[in-house]
Formats: sequence, structure tokens, C-alpha cells
Amino acid sequence: MKFYSTSDPTHQVSAREAVRLGLAPDGGLYMPVQISPLPSSFWSSIRARSYEELALEMMHPFFGEGLSRESLYGIIQKVCQIPIRLVRLGDVHLVELFHGPTHAFKDVGARFMAELLRAYQEYEDMELHILVATSGDTGGAVAAAFHGQEGIRVSILYPLGGVSAVQEKQLTTWGDNIHALRINGSFDDCQRLVKTAFSDPVVTNHTRLSSANSINIGRWLPQSIYYSEAYRQLSTESQTTTIAVPCGNAGNISAGMVAEQLGLPVDRWIVCSNANDVLPTYLSTGHYQPKRSIRTLANAMDVGDPSNFVRMKILGGSTWNHVKERMEGHVVHDEEIIHSIQDTYQQYQYLLDPHTATGWAGMHHFEGSRNRSSRLVMSTAHPSKFEEIMVRALGFSTEPAPHLKRVQQLPGSWISMEPTYPQFREYLMG
Repeated sequence: MKFYSTSDPTHQVSAREAVRLGLAPDGGLYMPVQISPLPSSFWSSIRARSYEELALEMMHPFFGEGLSRESLYGIIQKVCQIPIRLVRLGDVHLVELFHGPTHAFKDVGARFMAELLRAYQEYEDMELHILVATSGDTGGAVAAAFHGQEGIRVSILYPLGGVSAVQEKQLTTWGDNIHALRINGSFDDCQRLVKTAFSDPVVTNHTRLSSANSINIGRWLPQSIYYSEAYRQLSTESQTTTIAVPCGNAGNISAGMVAEQLGLPVDRWIVCSNANDVLPTYLSTGHYQPKRSIRTLANAMDVGDPSNFVRMKILGGSTWNHVKERMEGHVVHDEEIIHSIQDTYQQYQYLLDPHTATGWAGMHHFEGSRNRSSRLVMSTAHPSKFEEIMVRALGFSTEPAPHLKRVQQLPGSWISMEPTYPQFREYLMG
């Protein structure tokens, strides 16, 4: 399988090179040159397969070249140790994606990429420097996946005041090969610094850079697995699905669209955004207009210029007319996030984190037929990562997951930095 740059389709590289580079030299994102549907027999027999078998068949077309099937299966086995669980609330299934080491959906892709690079690094003799811009959960998941991995250095850029207290601990308490940079700006500033570094020949000639944001195919494509795993777990046979996805950088939903192109039966995609409404505005008007992000209760989605928009558009059919046939967008403001947390707890005694609450509200804005397909809401983070918001919504704090309880007791360490590229470049060249 070759991967092409979204900025220049004639530029094509192997999976190994795409993972190592992260971002194409021309600033484009890498996309598979083709996504061929899996045989219909795969989907008709999916409930007889294991999670590991499903994941292997989905990932082999993309990463099978250059890796033996046995090596890829070994990676899959480690990734599938992170369970995906369905919880039914009324006529909606929540797909719990937060049972990994940092209690965020990004643990799946981060672990896959770490194991993939570990296999690739056996043939490299120069340190790889991974840059990560995070608005909340990405950095923690990447840190957990790569901590202590020989030959890899990780620098995590996060916005000052833009992540929860628990999330900041998950970014700053690792040490060793994990470095946290606290940027006096927004997530968009962090993302801009990372992208600028990739296009700076002085830096790229000095050190081997890669990224573990969802721009990297090694972290992005594996996220398609859990959409199919959720479908596998549904009890009703031969049904389609309507899927609501909390959206920030649009990596998660575009990964789901890859699963759809592999054959996952999807009736409708519901794009759920907080007040950073770039994607819903595009879906309703056809105009994509990036803007400076604003801070909301669903902080991991505070993105004003989603990197994966180009992938979402390509996978949706390249033109607005085609994309809007498959997708609709809904904006969920802070007060509705709070209401969704309250309402779900009152009805079901179930706790939603603010990002899942955004997806929950977006699904309930959907006016399609309730009998035509199963309804899935991707549940992206554990609620105890957002204690202040849970107290605000419900009047009490939630019991932290064991990992989160431990990490809150650890001292953090970070480098403070202004959102100016010369300062960041000096750090990278140091």
C-alpha cells in the first residue's frame, strides 16, 4: 500500500515512510491510494470473529507491506488489550473508548503507533523526535504509549489553561524521554508550531521528526477498528448504524469513514462540535472558514482549524454536495453540555464526560428515523478527568479511575514557552 500527500497526489510513499514522517514534506496529510472494501463475507460473519481477527483484517491492507502478518498480529494483540464496551441507554448505545491506560479514546491509536514504530525502529540508528500538539487527551495517550521507548523522544505542546488539571498531570509527570511544553496560547498555536517545524528544512535536516497527532496514519487509521468492533458487539443482525462523533480535529470521524469504506454499514454520520463550530458550519453552508478557537467545557475539541478536515472531505466524496449527503453537523454549547450530563445522570444514573455529552446532545438533535438503524455515540473520555465540570453539573465529584488517582499525586514538570516559532525552533535545535 502506498500513501499520497493531500497537497500533491503524485508524491507517494510507503506506510513505513508515512508513519516516520507524520506530515508530508509539502505540508499535506498522507492518505491511502485506495481503500478497497473487505469481502461481504467478512461483514456477514463479523459476529463470529474475535476483536483481534477483525482488527488484523482491517489493518493488514494498510500496514501489511514490509511487516509480516505475524508481526502485525503481535501489534494488534497488544492494542486489543484495550477493551471497547457498549452501554445501552434508551435507544442509544454508548461506545466506551476510555478503558485504556489514560482513559481516553486516543489510547488505541497511540498504542498501535508506538508498537508499529518499535517494529520499524529495529532498522534505524538515529533518534526519532515525535512532536505532539494536544488540546487535552492526545498528549497523555502518546506519553503513555511511548514512555521509556529507546530511540524515541517525545515533545508535547499544550495550551496554558486549556486542559483540565488531571489532563495536565497526564502530560507533565512522565520524565525520561517525555517532555512537556506549556504554550501561552491556544491549541491552534500549538498545532501551528508543530506544522511549521515540519516545513523548516533547518530543523528537519538537524533531526528526524515525526508526529503522533491524528495527522499520522499510524495513529489515525487504527481508530477505524473500534467502529467495527462496536458493530460486531451489537446484538441485532444485518443492521445499519447512525453514529454520532464528538469532533475537534476530525481525526476520529474520518477514521470511522475509513471503516465505512471498508464496508461498515453506516446510515448517517452526526458531526458533534462544541462552540468551535467550523465543521457544522461547513456541513450546513458549504463554506470552510477556519477561525481562532475558543475555550469550552469540552476542551479536547477546542479546535478552530481541524487538520483532518481534508481527509473527512476526501472520504465523504470531495465536494460539499456529496459530503452533506452522508453527514450532518450539530453545535452544542456549554449550557447544553451541562444539561446533557445532568439529564443522563437523572434518567440512567450514568456519568458522561463533557465530550461524550456533546455527542449525546448531537445525537438527540438528529431527526432521522429511530427504527431504521442502531444509534451509536462514541464515548471518548472518562468523566473523572473533568472533576470541576462534574461538580458544576451534578454537585459532586466522581470517583477517579485508579490511574488518574495515582497520577494526581505526582509532581509535574514542563517548559513554559510563548507561541513564537523562533523560540520553539531554538528548543528543537538545542
